[in-house]
Amino acid sequence: MALEKDTATPSQPARGFSIRFFLPDGTPEGMKIVEKSNWIGRAIVCPRGAFLDLKQRPEFRKTGVYVLIGQTSPDDPPTAYIGEGDPVGDRLAQHQKTKDFWATAVFFTSKDDNLNKAHVQYLEAKLIARAAEAKRCKLDNGNAPALPSLSEADIADMEEFLAQMLLIYPVLGISVFQKPEAAAAHGPVLHLKAKGLSARGYETADGFVVFAGSDSPKEHVESTNVYVVACASTSRSRDF
Repeated sequence: MALEKDTATPSQPARGFSIRFFLPDGTPEGMKIVEKSNWIGRAIVCPRGAFLDLKQRPEFRKTGVYVLIGQTSPDDPPTAYIGEGDPVGDRLAQHQKTKDFWATAVFFTSKDDNLNKAHVQYLEAKLIARAAEAKRCKLDNGNAPALPSLSEADIADMEEFLAQMLLIYPVLGISVFQKPEAAAAHGPVLHLKAKGLSARGYETADGFVVFAGSDSPKEHVESTNVYVVACASTSRSRDF
C-alpha cells in the first residue's frame, strides 16, 4: 500500500474574526441573535417552535433576507427556501402557515436600518443562484429572480454584505451555499494504491472527498471501522 501526496501551493490564510451569540430566552435550543465583529449586519436564528417569541422581536419588523431550512431524513439533503421581506416578518408569518418542511429560519437584517427592498432583492437573487450552483440542497424556490437595478455603490455594498453573510452561514450549520472547493484549496491530494486499486482524494472540514474515477473494493475488510461502513452505504457519488 502506498500513500502519496501531491504538492500544492498553500492558499492565503483567512483573517480571524469574532462572532457573538445572544440567547434571548436563555436556552441553547431557542432563538439566537448573531453578530459579527465590525459589521453592521445581524443574523437571527429561529427554530420553528420559537416563532411566537420571534414576533415580539424588533428585527421581525425590519427589512431582511431569509432562508428556511428543513430535513426529512439524515440520509437526504436539506430542503431550503430563500426569500426577502420588507418587513421580513410578514413573509415569515406566511411561511409559518403555508410551508411545512422547515424547522429553522435564519434571516439577516442591518443594525442601522439601511437595508431597503432593492437591497434584499439583490441578496435574495444572489443566494438563490449560489444555492442552485452548489447543489447541496433541494431548493424549494421556483424560478430564479432577476437582479434588481442598483447603483454601482449599492452593488458594492451588497456584495460586501453578502460576503459577510457567507462567512456566518457555516458557523450556524448551514452549508447549502458552499460550493465544492478545488483540491488545491485544501492542500495535498492523497493517493492510495493497494491490491490493484487506485484512489485519490483530499480532506475538508466536512469530511474526506474522493475524486470521481477512484477505485473501491466490492467488500469491506474486517478491520474497516463501522462508521466508515455506514458512511459508504449512504454516500452519493459526486463528480469533480
